[in-house]
This record gives sequence, C-alpha cells and structure tokens, in this order.
Amino acid sequence: MNILDRRSFVAGAAGFAALGGTRVYGQGAPKLTLVPLPDPLAKCNVIWDPSSFNYQVAEYLVSGTGTTFAPGSTTEAGVTDRPDTSIAWGQRDPAFIANLPADFSPRKQTGSVAYTTRMIVYRPRDMKKFSGNVIIEPFHPGGTIEVFTTANRFFLNRGDAVVHIDVPGPFARVKKFDPERYGALSMPDRSAFWSSVSQIATLIKMGGPNSPLPAPGRHLYMTGYSGSADTVYTFLSYHHRLTRLPDGKPVFSGYLPMSHIMPVPPIDAVIVSAATQSDLFGATDGDTEATRAFRKLYNSDTPGALRRRFELPGPFHAPFAPPEPGMAVPLRGASEGNFAACAKDQAWPKEAVPNAFPNREMLEACFVHASRWAEKGIAPPHSPLMETDGEKFFTDENGNVKGGLRFPDIAVPTDTFINASREGKVRCASTGYRLPFTREKLVSLYGTRAHYLALYDAAADKLVKDGFIFPENAAKLKKDRRWTAPVF
Repeated sequence: MNILDRRSFVAGAAGFAALGGTRVYGQGAPKLTLVPLPDPLAKCNVIWDPSSFNYQVAEYLVSGTGTTFAPGSTTEAGVTDRPDTSIAWGQRDPAFIANLPADFSPRKQTGSVAYTTRMIVYRPRDMKKFSGNVIIEPFHPGGTIEVFTTANRFFLNRGDAVVHIDVPGPFARVKKFDPERYGALSMPDRSAFWSSVSQIATLIKMGGPNSPLPAPGRHLYMTGYSGSADTVYTFLSYHHRLTRLPDGKPVFSGYLPMSHIMPVPPIDAVIVSAATQSDLFGATDGDTEATRAFRKLYNSDTPGALRRRFELPGPFHAPFAPPEPGMAVPLRGASEGNFAACAKDQAWPKEAVPNAFPNREMLEACFVHASRWAEKGIAPPHSPLMETDGEKFFTDENGNVKGGLRFPDIAVPTDTFINASREGKVRCASTGYRLPFTREKLVSLYGTRAHYLALYDAAADKLVKDGFIFPENAAKLKKDRRWTAPVF
C-alpha cells in the first residue's frame, strides 16, 4: 500500500469509527417521500423510451432532509454550476477543492436542510428478469445523461435497473422547462446533494414499500462521465464511508468514474475507470500535478483499495458514439458534436474527419469487470498506461499514442488520431480528429482489405484472450468494422 493509501485509509477508518460505525445520514431506511410524475415519456425533459426492451420508466420528485457540509466547491456553494469559468478549461479552480480535506478525512458538517430533487428510474416490467444490479448515474452538471446514453442497450439487455438522480445546479433550467411539473425542486444548500444520493441508494438497497423498485437491489454501482465523473469521485472519496446499511456494510459495491482521473482513498468497494487520450493534459478536470502523480498509483489489487484504470489511445473525450440500432431511443436531450466549429477554429487539415473510434465496447466491459470483481472476486487484468513525458504523448511510426490498451483500431490502424489543441476561441480540447491513411499506405501495410480485416479480427480476439473485453464485445467490433473499414 502506498503512502497516500495508508494515510487515507487511517483517516477514513478513524472518521468512520468516530461516527460509531453508523451512517451519518441516519439509521435504518431513509425517510423519503416519493411523488411519481405523470406521463414521463411525453413530459420529462431528458428521458429515453425503453419499451422495446420490455422496460418501464418512471420519474419522481424525492423529498427528504439532508446533512449539509462546508462547501467543497463553488457548485456546492451555489455560486456557479462549474468551477470558475474565467479560468481556462482543465485548470482546477482553487475554490473547487478548498474545503475538501486532502487526506480524505470526513468533511465538516454544518447542519441539515430539507430538499426536493428528482430521479428517473428504468426497470424491467417483469422483475423476474431483474439482474439485481442497480446503476446509479447522477445527471451531468449540464443537465444531460452521459453513460446511459452510450451504453443503455447493454444495461437493459442485462436486466439492470438504472437510476438517474438530478444535481441541484440545473434546477433553474429544469423549472423553466416546465414550471408546474418541476416547481417544487429545491436544495437551499447544494451540499445536501450528497445526502440525497446516499438516501436514495440506501432505500433502493434495503427495499420495502417506499422503494421505487419492487425488489431490493443486490449490488449498486455509481457511474458518471466527465462532469458527472467529478460527482462520482467526490462521493466515493468523502461519502462512501457514510453510506452504510444498519449492519455497517457499504451500500455501493463499486464506482465507475469514466474519463479523467482523480486521487482517491482506499474504500471497501471496487473502482473501475476507462479514459481516452484526450483525458490528459488539460482536456478535462483531471489534469493537475496531483492527478498526474496518482495516475501511476491508480491500479491496485490491495484489499480495501481495489482499483483498475484502462487508458485507450485513439478515442477522444467527446463526442460520444451515436446510438446504435436496437438501443433505447431518446425523446429529448440529444446533442450534436462541435467538429465543424473546431475544424474551422483550429484550421484542421482538409482531410480530417470525425473520430468513430469504437470505445462503447470498453465502457460496457468496465461494468462486467466491476461486477465480477465486486461479486465474485475476479480481478480485471492490468493494462499499460499511455506513454507520456508528463507534458505530451510519445507517438509511434503512425503518429498514434504509444502504450495504453490498444484496441484493434490502434493495433491495426488505418488512421492517425490527433487531439485538438487546447488553444482557440472554441473549446475543443476534449475532442480531435483522425487523418485516414492514403490508399498507398494501406496497401503497403496490409496488401488487401481482406488481409486487413483478418488482422483486425485477430487483434479483437487478443483483447478477449487477455481478458480486457468479452466475446460479445469482440463480435460487435468485428461485425461493425466490415462496414466502416476503408476500401483499398
């Protein structure tokens, strides 16, 4: 166990003992009031139609009383929805972490406050098909849903329940969308958000007549991407130890904060994350001296500090892959990428095209890894980190980033994947472009398209053999590549 882990573990254990081994948010089942909102598919502002999967969806207003804390960010203090927007993206606003103890000791409590938030719940109509897994994904600070948007078909095919809990920052925008439906939303002290997550999760875990699910959740996993990954990191670092069942066991089995990295303490739950090549060097909130140092310590098999990180050269932080046929269909909330604006602002080459790197398969595999690790003790394999000098990437003969977990599109490339610059009038640091190889280069590398596809299949099969992805993931990669591979 490294020094940071040991110090954090002692502080965390001491903090939990000081609370008498109980949850700070109350004893027994949380006292929450759930009010179902009518006709969510027609009236909710961000929702997907899961009916083709024999799922149902419900939207609730949830009221309770939450513990408040010394604000750990300008968001919690109610000043702004993000760290100071006058500071360049990727540089951490000092106020954002000013009141979060660096050793992960318990945060200072300041009192309690009544709140009303909302949640969206997807579940199988036939609960006999319920997997027992509950995926809790908070809303992104921008009011969107990220992980479920990309991987909803995986969750729904697996029989998982999925719960989205709103964050208080966008409440004003939500109320404006439908004042009558959402007028009751209120969180006078935004730090009560952490209580809302803890209380809702505990209610779902314990079950009972007040739960939004007809059966208790056996295993709960919290996930988020980008801004909502920040939410996951803060919760697991400072509030996991307080989110307990009456017998002291944790409510959450694991956490999956996707994209960037942040230092975390040892906790009695697994942490699994996947990152793209634009999640380093200022593209997201995770680029600080502390996070770069912790990056090499992230992977851990130490009991009480089970963590795994997969870094993928090739894909970018944004945009997400488009929905696939057969996925749940969004009624509202879809957004377009900013490829054209960035290409113009940064004068990208005329040959540049949007990146279609297939990272959905890795995202889905992370949830399988987390479940197997938490429920069966099967640890995921270790993957190399992307190679850097701390300031820039090292690249191979094709201009692609060295190291990392090399998916077939990088192991057998037909493109060079290039990060956008962090400079310019348009915020582009989280995206980039690809430059397709010339036909002459493709022929010199692979001879024929058929030979290329055979090599691609072998690279996908190797990921399965090495334990990173699973046969269904590889089959999807190989099938899709038949349509998307260049003709030469």
